[in-house]
Amino acid sequence: MTDDRESRIRDRAFELWQQEGSLDGRSLGQWLQAEKEIDEEKDEVVSEDGPNPISLNEDRKGAPN
Repeated sequence: MTDDRESRIRDRAFELWQQEGSLDGRSLGQWLQAEKEIDEEKDEVVSEDGPNPISLNEDRKGAPN
């Protein structure tokens, strides 16, 4: 896990903890939720950068040359 990703997850998990009333016993759930949100953000940024070159090659497999 990169330091930046882990830091972003930690910050988001803390925000979730605060939003949920700062209750104990939910740290794993909050961490996993934060991890999911951060990874989804990353996926959105990657998809905005354009198509994945690998998927383009797969799309061309059945196409005539």
